Amino acid sequence: MNDRLIIQGGQVVTPSEVVQADLLIEDEKIVGLVAPGADLWTGARVIDAAGCYVFPGVVDPHTHIQLDTGIYRTADNWEIGTRTAAFGGVTTVVDFATQFKGMTFPHALEARLKECQPALIDYGLHMMVTDLPRDPAAACQWLEELRDLGVPSIKLYTTYRPNYYADDAALLHTFRA
Repeated sequence: MNDRLIIQGGQVVTPSEVVQADLLIEDEKIVGLVAPGADLWTGARVIDAAGCYVFPGVVDPHTHIQLDTGIYRTADNWEIGTRTAAFGGVTTVVDFATQFKGMTFPHALEARLKECQPALIDYGLHMMVTDLPRDPAAACQWLEELRDLGVPSIKLYTTYRPNYYADDAALLHTFRA
């Protein structure tokens, strides 16, 4: 069954202009921008956006939801953090999976994905690297495997000692990999 939605009568903000139009959405994807009132779909759910601006979903590429540094802890969890983001027009957040000392990337990712289950919007994850193998070939392999797991970016902290901190040697080692 197709999930069809028409956002009707709003001022649609595009990269180049603001236009009065109806937005056609099918299966969570924008499939058309049509003249206001063009009745192309019968039986679709309709949202009246008259007098409103209609923006594409905002992506927040750097969040810290349900983060516990061992010293500080954020006050939110995945449900609250993503609900708040949605109210602000954010449809996707990119947060962090933390690889603690002695932990592999797949294990860190699996643990964080379990925590993300209550998310109310789309999300992606960067990997916070704390313990990369010292052998350059092994380090490269780990990073390639991480990319293959769908995590194309990493983060190294130069703060939050001792749990997350990457010293200069760790930074250099990672950059070389």
